[in-house]
Amino acid sequence: MEPRQFAVADVVVADTAEHARFFREQLLVPEEKLRVVYVGAEEQLFTPASLREQDGPLEVLFYGSMLPLQGPRTIVEAARLTQGEPIRWTLLGRGPQLAECRNAAKGLANVVFEDPIPYGLLGERIHRADVLLGVFGTTEKAGRVMPNKVFQALASGRMVVTRTSAAYPDAARASEALVFVPPGDPPALAAAVRELAADRRMLTARTDAARLLFDAEFSSRVICRQLEHVLRKSAYGI
Repeated sequence: MEPRQFAVADVVVADTAEHARFFREQLLVPEEKLRVVYVGAEEQLFTPASLREQDGPLEVLFYGSMLPLQGPRTIVEAARLTQGEPIRWTLLGRGPQLAECRNAAKGLANVVFEDPIPYGLLGERIHRADVLLGVFGTTEKAGRVMPNKVFQALASGRMVVTRTSAAYPDAARASEALVFVPPGDPPALAAAVRELAADRRMLTARTDAARLLFDAEFSSRVICRQLEHVLRKSAYGI
């Protein structure tokens, strides 16, 4: 699609404020035509659940298609820095960097790889983890996204560690449900997860904040309200 096709639209919908900025600066979409509608998560599949019994290592779960944007190598290198600590790093999925990650994880007893599972079982798998991981890529695009896995984790009542990004609304950046680390920074990721593993009571409190954030900012109720505003803008120019 050419830039002028965006510019002549009545309304252009972006999934984050950073993508809206990209549309404005790179695709020449007028500011007044831009609206942000978050992706959210299917609330019938991703339901909140309490943390499991805290009788083993902290499980940190990443799932995805192993793309450079997601930064799976950063996760493996962070795991290397926490060897011998009560933390298990699980990477679920397949994709371009899987072989590279498996090779980098050789000899690491604290790293587990799992095959993809049906989408309908993803919420249940999230519930078996303690902390979810977002993305850690260093590309410009990685800084413009709020990945599906973040919405799904919050809806499931799990806090998330992910890379810093202006794509997140102020309420998310201020919430205890999210921990932000610099992109492509294994020591920072390892330190953030290590802190969560060291204080399970703090982790429980931060986990409780996850669904509260989802309900307030990313629920179907909020998204419907955003879409209603988009449609009113398109139909009536208000």
